[in-house]
Formats: sequence, structure tokens, C-alpha cells
Amino acid sequence: MQQFIPYPVPRYTTYDLRELADNKGQDQELDQFSQLSAALTGFSAAELQATGLLRAYFDELALVLGHAIRQKYFGSGLGIEALLADRVWGPLTRNLIRMWYLGQWTKLPGGWERSEPFNQNETSGFDEFGRNVDRIISPRAYTEGLAWKAAGVNPMGAKEPGFASWTEPPK
Repeated sequence: MQQFIPYPVPRYTTYDLRELADNKGQDQELDQFSQLSAALTGFSAAELQATGLLRAYFDELALVLGHAIRQKYFGSGLGIEALLADRVWGPLTRNLIRMWYLGQWTKLPGGWERSEPFNQNETSGFDEFGRNVDRIISPRAYTEGLAWKAAGVNPMGAKEPGFASWTEPPK
């Protein structure tokens, strides 16, 4: 029986490694992504890693943005408040927060990739795989969403609270 894959794309590592001669640059960007995600969400890098989605979200970002734009984003040097307020980086930064808390991606505004800081070479990889659409990233992204952890509850329809848990008052 074949497994259904909703968005068939080549393996991310093959895609990104064609632009990175070695894995060191990719590992550095993954660390930057982890630190930025921790700052944006208020959860520690270890807590984000424990969701099992750190690498998947990093890969997702690359599949939507392409390598050059992702690299420019991590190298912007802007603080959290500046990223959120920025005309170009604001929608992307809000998407990262939404991705971690809700497990969803919201399409970036039309023409976003044609903004001033990008040149034609940088935008050649943008949305190459058609993933810049409103969607839930995966079923696991829903169940591991930080919104559930922040609220101190289990996701509806997933992660049962345990036998007789209803007998105890909520915390």
C-alpha cells in the first residue's frame, strides 16, 4: 500500500545542499533558526527541539523562501521588535510564530518576494515548490503546537490526558 504525501517534493537536504558545499553553513543556519524561534516564542531551544519539529520547520522555511532569502533573513541582524515591525520581514516573522504555536503557514502577501531588499537571483528559489499557501503544515504540527503547551492543555482529538484525569480539578 502506498503512503499518501500531500505535497510531494524532493528531499530538502538535496535541495539545500546544491547551494551549500558543506553542511557547516546549514548547521549554523539551523542554530540561528533555533535561537530566533526561542526568542519569538518564549520557549527555550530545548523545548522547541523536544517537539521534534525544529528541523521540519527549518526545512519548511527553506522550501517556501529558498536558500538566498532565508539566509538574508537570518543575517538581517534585526532584533525581535524590529523584525515584527519591518515591512518586509514582519509577515515572515509572524508566520514563524504562527508555525510554532498553531502548526500552520499563512500565505505571504502578494508580491512579497518582489520587495526592495531582494534581487532576481535571490527570488529565483522563492516558492519553487508551491508551498506558500494557507495550510496546516502537518498533523504532527497541530498536535505539537505551542499553543497547547502555553495553555497547559492537550490538543483536542489528540494526546489523551490519561485514565481518570477528569476526576482531578484543572491546574
